[in-house]
Amino acid sequence: MDLIGATAESLTRRAEGQLFLASVAPKLVEHSRHKQPLAIIEDVESRLFGIEVDPFAAWMSMVLLDLALLDLTLSAKRPLNNLVCTRDALEVKPDELGMFDLVIGNPPYGKVTLAPSQRSRFRESLFGHANLYGIFTDLAIRLSKPGGTIGFVTPTSFLGGEYFKNLRHLLTIHAPLQRLDFVSDRDGVFDGVLQETMLAVFERKTSATANCVQLNLLRADNPAEQLCIERIGRTTLNNSQGGPWLLPRSAEQTDLIQKLNAMPHRLADYGFGVATGQLVWNRHKDQLRKTCGPECFPIIWAEAINADGKFHFQAARRSHLPYFRIKSGQDFLINREPCILVQRTTAKEQKRRIIAAVIPNSFVLEYPGFVVENHLNMIYSTQKRPHVGLRTLSILLNSTTFDKAFRCINGSVAVSAYELNCLGLPRPDQMRSLQELILSGAASSEIEQLIAAFYSNHGTSDTIALPHTRGHYRKMAA
Repeated sequence: MDLIGATAESLTRRAEGQLFLASVAPKLVEHSRHKQPLAIIEDVESRLFGIEVDPFAAWMSMVLLDLALLDLTLSAKRPLNNLVCTRDALEVKPDELGMFDLVIGNPPYGKVTLAPSQRSRFRESLFGHANLYGIFTDLAIRLSKPGGTIGFVTPTSFLGGEYFKNLRHLLTIHAPLQRLDFVSDRDGVFDGVLQETMLAVFERKTSATANCVQLNLLRADNPAEQLCIERIGRTTLNNSQGGPWLLPRSAEQTDLIQKLNAMPHRLADYGFGVATGQLVWNRHKDQLRKTCGPECFPIIWAEAINADGKFHFQAARRSHLPYFRIKSGQDFLINREPCILVQRTTAKEQKRRIIAAVIPNSFVLEYPGFVVENHLNMIYSTQKRPHVGLRTLSILLNSTTFDKAFRCINGSVAVSAYELNCLGLPRPDQMRSLQELILSGAASSEIEQLIAAFYSNHGTSDTIALPHTRGHYRKMAA
């Protein structure tokens, strides 16, 4: 390559960001090893560049770079020129930095309020709130030459979140994803980082065909040794319009991804919508009540949805109280119909990411209405007679197979309404068969087996045998 460049900007003093230039420089030296030491230094200085907003981190980056090339600078009898610019990359004019064959970085994470000029500049990649790492990814596209490579350390949340759908679309058009290395365990790799993290590589080109991505899993079995790279395989990205990217986290999930990508049905097709609970309780602390008085309604907190998929009305945490007194103009907080509640915050380390339960009819009949707190999602009927019962849908959501499917779309601790709406569901005839099996009193293992068959690619026949129930087998389309 004629030019190799690197951006390594971070709002915090992260050692991994400061090491980027020091890790690239020896590769450049190796490429120019036939030259004299002074010529090699001049070659490195003409091809390597860093930008860092933190002055101390910028200084540390140069210290590490000097150490990496110490033997070379001693032979050349002169030190390196400063190659790290202390500036905010988001404020640099587009033509100031030039373009590079390689752009690498560990961008800062977190929501940010942009100035109008910045929001206009990055408008193609923005949807709703701006996140710093999404903006830096957009910037990397602008800085990379056609045919160049972008390599970023980034959270996995941009793979499925709604806020990043325009960024995914922009990447699909201008810098298709080439490789992802998921970090299996944050301990030993990114200690203290709460978000699930990955290494993403993009190629700056116009994508005209379906894009195939190499997927790997990074394992830190022994923090003192080099990371292990476990090959997952190659998969084709399913969505070119900015929708969630369904990607397997293990080799065993590749068949599941193929099946999910081919499933056209969604919650809306069965007469359901998803919304976040309306009550942000800490904005209305004065309306919380210990007992049910006039104009009071029960509050459904996240702890009311048990891990086994059962609903149990409770307010277990110290700051939680069981009732809410409605004020004038707050009728929008009241729900009166049965629905499925899904916990909005779960971690990948948990046994199940989807924890759902139906609010039973007995509870709905006992109270004139109820208030749902915003750490829960509500799956509610948009039709008088939805195509499948709430209990059937809840059992599907709580299944092991659906949990695996959700992990292939989700990259954060949030279980978003957007992602629930995007996940593929079985066909109507399959859903009816599932409902019949549930109503027949079948064991949970039989139900799990049937759901797994819906999401399986194995076999060529359009029919499979239902689990044995009440002394006979039934046939169904699958």
